[in-house]
Formats: sequence, structure tokens, C-alpha cells
Amino acid sequence: MKLDFGLTRFYAVALAASILPFPVHAAPEPDGVVFEVHGTYGATPAQMMASDSKGRETGRKGTDAAPHSNIPDSHYGSEMTLNGLELIKIALQPAAPGEYLLSLFASADARYQFSCKFRKEHRIGEFHSSTLYMTPAEPQLFRITITPDGAADVHKVVDLTTLRVDVRVARRQGQIADDASMNSLLAKIEAAAGPPGKGSDQDLRSGLKDLVREIKGQSGKTVKATAAKLIIVDAETLAGSLK
Repeated sequence: MKLDFGLTRFYAVALAASILPFPVHAAPEPDGVVFEVHGTYGATPAQMMASDSKGRETGRKGTDAAPHSNIPDSHYGSEMTLNGLELIKIALQPAAPGEYLLSLFASADARYQFSCKFRKEHRIGEFHSSTLYMTPAEPQLFRITITPDGAADVHKVVDLTTLRVDVRVARRQGQIADDASMNSLLAKIEAAAGPPGKGSDQDLRSGLKDLVREIKGQSGKTVKATAAKLIIVDAETLAGSLK
């Protein structure tokens, strides 16, 4: 299922403008919020599903799933970027105020780019943009709050599994130099988790500080700066969510 998010209309307008004797203008996009995700190279497309507080869904749960468009005033579709990447979009136009859960699905262990953009009264901007390390086994979740004035508050859901995925995918992407460095970071994560059912938030927070300390020490050495920043942000996000 592919919907028009602008490119088809652009080419149609350009063609019309070249053959008609009067100016032709595309109709303006309606106000709303748009979520976008794409891989960093062509072989790793992603998918995305939005759910509202009533359980209605728009998008696809994985690259092989059927699409849904059940949230009122929502649109799901894809387009190809100029550099050949498949860009997946979910648009809420207009965006009804409320709570939404956004699930992102990877087709391979790879790096992805996610953003949340807005259009309001001819203004276009961006509420959020982030690089993600994802794996097909673990969807990445975002909690979205849309306010009555049309703003979007975007929160990445981070847990210990997120950190494990960050480290493993960073290694497969060549962002971590060797298995020994990867295993050292994974050991820090497991130490922070503690024994099943026995670890406290205080222990977890302390363990996350140890993890961040090690990554900062290895940044630019065995861990490339881009990966180090991403893992540190996720670790600090998790620490900040603890009581």
C-alpha cells in the first residue's frame, strides 16, 4: 500500500506547469504530525505502526505484515528518497490530542533514522530526530503525546534489552572494534541488571553509571564516537526513568 506524500503530486504539477499556459500550484499539505523512518542503506527497510489510546492502529507490524489505517485522519505510506532509501511515513492530519504508541520494526540488524515532524499554518518543523540501532527480534517503541496545540512530545522507550541491542548492532555495524570490547560492555549491562528478581533501582542506576564511564573511556578508541553517544544517551535515559 503506497500513498502519495508529495512526490507524485510534485511531478504532476511540474508536468502540468510545462504544458499549461497558466501557473499550476500544488494544494498545501494539511496541518498535522508526520512520523518517518528509514534504513541507512537500501537493503534494510523498516516498518512502523502507530496505536492510539483506543487501540486503533495505522501502519504495518513488520515488513511482511498487512497495512492498517484505522486511526481517524491517519495515513500510512512510503516513498523512495533521492538516494534510493525506502522512507516509511505515518501522518496524523490533523493530529488528535492524546497518547500514542509508535512501534518501529527492523528488517535487519542495522542503523535506522527516525524523525517526528510537524506542519502548522504553513510552518514546517521537527519535534524529534534520532539514530537507532535495531534488530528484527526487538521492535523499538516510542511514546508520543500530542497536545491540544498540535505539539508532539516524543519519548523513546529504553530498557536493558535496548542497551543490549545497541551494543550488539553497533558491533555488527563496525562501530565497536572487536568482540572483546563488545563483551565487556555487555558484561557491564548484565552486572547492572543484577540477579533476576533481586536487583534494585539503586543497583541498576549504579551499574548504568559504570557502563557510561566505560563507554566514555573507549569513545574514539574501541567504540566509535557515534555509537558511544547513542549508547550513553540510552543508558542515561534509562537511569533517569528509575525511581
